[in-house]
Amino acid sequence: MAKTMRVPLISSNTLPAAPSGPAYVAGALRQAGHEVAAYESLFANDLRRENLTVRDEFQPDVVGISIRGVVI
Repeated sequence: MAKTMRVPLISSNTLPAAPSGPAYVAGALRQAGHEVAAYESLFANDLRRENLTVRDEFQPDVVGISIRGVVI
């Protein structure tokens, strides 16, 4: 049996948009038996502190970060 993981999914959008990608990933992870927490960083007051809080309180095994609207 595979190990159950704790996975926070961080949406790093810079524009208001539905985080559909992280939602799909969260659904698949939950269906596979993993514990998932979703975090929308768009509305963060102190992004660094809030990300550290997610890390410290959730104690993840891995972290998923969604990147949207990358312009080069």
